[in-house]
Amino acid sequence: MVKRDTVVQSTAERLRELISNDHAEGERLPGELLLAERLDVSRASVREALGMLTAEGLVERRWGVGTFVTAPGPAGLLDMSVLESYRSRIEATGRTVRLGEASCELGTAPEPAAAALGVGADVGADGTGRSNGDGSVWVVTRRFFVDGMPSALQREYIPQRLYGRPVDAAAMLSAEVDLFTLLNRHRVGTAAHAVTDVEAVAAEGADARALEVPEGTPVLRTEQAVIAADGGTSAFGIALHRSDVVRLRIRR
Repeated sequence: MVKRDTVVQSTAERLRELISNDHAEGERLPGELLLAERLDVSRASVREALGMLTAEGLVERRWGVGTFVTAPGPAGLLDMSVLESYRSRIEATGRTVRLGEASCELGTAPEPAAAALGVGADVGADGTGRSNGDGSVWVVTRRFFVDGMPSALQREYIPQRLYGRPVDAAAMLSAEVDLFTLLNRHRVGTAAHAVTDVEAVAAEGADARALEVPEGTPVLRTEQAVIAADGGTSAFGIALHRSDVVRLRIRR
């Protein structure tokens, strides 16, 4: 039996192709029933697929009027429903991703990261404070560019040791190594899944300068706990994203 989510995803992909080949920006699409007949799927599958395309910004649904093709936005799409690197997610949309500045230092974790990892917190720190005493973690800071524009500032907090062995966090200074790859190289199952919280905040100070936006500009802040197969938190990340460069999409 074919899973419903697979049918809906297939329907969405066929609708993308149909729109690309047969419909111009601003044009109204046929109704759900006609689309269902054309694609030989249920009307419910078409409705869910159109909902996905609406979330992507490919179409606009005007209740009581119809569904219309929209202009492609400048922002790429960061799909948070799968466990893969920021770079892979963006490159899958056909855009160019570059790792700019990157650093790896021992530091103290801010409160949410410290609580998740079970280490001492630096409550007042912005995530860059240094400490070589007990409770220090690796702080990996990376700035990403998409099509030449600053898109994300990421700070990953990683214990110095996991499963009794030291962690080589410096490997993340290479664009080829993301957090999930690093952890699963250390031991398979160290990054089994992730839990991400998203909120809108105002970019301030050094963070605003790193993203090259005026202070007070709204950006998206994510807090991500990486969970190991045994249920423990193996790493914690805090990132700021420019939503005018890359949009977040969360599937549930």
